[in-house]
Amino acid sequence: MIFRSLAMAFTNVRAAFLAILLLAPLSGPVLGGEDVGGIAAVVNDEVISNYDVQQRVNLVIFSSGVKAEGADLERIRNQVLRTLIDETLKIQEARELDVEITTQEVDDAIASMAADNNMTVEQIIKLLNDNNTNVTTLRRQIAADIAWETIVRGMFASRVSVTDEEVDTVYQQTLESANEAQYMVSEIVLQIESPDKDAQVKGAANDLYEQLQRGAQFANLARQFSQSASSSQGGDIGWIQQGQLAPELDAVLPSLRIGEITQPIRTVNAYYILALRNKKEAGAGDVMNAKVTLRRLVVPVDLESAQEEIAAAANYIYSLTSKVHSCNGLSALKAELPTAQLADPQEIVISQLPDTFKGAVLQLEVGQVSQPMLSQQGFQVIALCAKEDAVAELPSRDEIEGRLFNQQLSMLARRHMRDLRNDAIIDNR
Repeated sequence: MIFRSLAMAFTNVRAAFLAILLLAPLSGPVLGGEDVGGIAAVVNDEVISNYDVQQRVNLVIFSSGVKAEGADLERIRNQVLRTLIDETLKIQEARELDVEITTQEVDDAIASMAADNNMTVEQIIKLLNDNNTNVTTLRRQIAADIAWETIVRGMFASRVSVTDEEVDTVYQQTLESANEAQYMVSEIVLQIESPDKDAQVKGAANDLYEQLQRGAQFANLARQFSQSASSSQGGDIGWIQQGQLAPELDAVLPSLRIGEITQPIRTVNAYYILALRNKKEAGAGDVMNAKVTLRRLVVPVDLESAQEEIAAAANYIYSLTSKVHSCNGLSALKAELPTAQLADPQEIVISQLPDTFKGAVLQLEVGQVSQPMLSQQGFQVIALCAKEDAVAELPSRDEIEGRLFNQQLSMLARRHMRDLRNDAIIDNR
């Protein structure tokens, strides 16, 4: 808990570099890189070199926070190779269909993301270079994603038909279930292509779960490894209610807490890992839209101090704040913490809080105080003084139609990728 905010800050840096580096032009072949260590696989006569695999492994480790060595590193390499094979099939399909990904498309897609990050391109490139990753491997991944989206929409969008009757049915079901809980969920999906692959896929899913437990970022692992259409959105499948997922997945939703990640769950043809990002209680609105009144205590700390000293300071502050059971109780700590700064009560919507504080506030009941959280200003302690729950909102007909459209399109995309794999000549070396 002590260093969670610093970890979050570095996570944001990793996300920023992934976005901004794509402003670099797409030059030369999208697939490849110099072959410095032999061939990893051949896909329809197109080579994936060991260099390509190692570069992607470096990118995965840096961008997702994966910690791996020895056998763990080898398993990640195998996962990366499977991902590169799928990407190669996507790029080959794009070439076959004369789908061209231009520099401007990449620039436009990434410019909007870069605007949300406070880093320069030079800083991002230095981070990438410092982590032994060539920009080509990043451009290749994004180019494949853009190409695949273009292919799927071009081939299948005209086949998808969402009728007014279907929208009416879902809208009526939404009205009838307005008093039921809703869940904002992300997924990592590993497909089981044949029964003899079950153990292999299960092992890969378990490896990913272990990495998540060690602090790897869910969205980044989903982008790298998930075999669902949601992978390009970091696994985000949005708001759902019970009954919308497979029964095996549906059963775990009520017991999940916000921020919790499930162990791999076997369905008919895949292993799933779910993450609960948000929850609307029955009859209530989005908890992120709840209005809260907070009071904040900041205790300055020298971030250059030894970790043992910072940890000792955190323990001391916690020993004091754990005895506080009201919002006004923070005032009494000024005598024990003379350098501390106590802010006036602030009314704010939870979604407007910094990411570091959202999780802490969501866990508090009125009158409770958070554990000390380390930030650039020092240790911060938050007291929840009051809370006004958000009002439940129903989705519009347009939102329902868009959701049904994407569901059908995703199903057709999965089938097409399965057909490409089955038709391909793949030689793993």
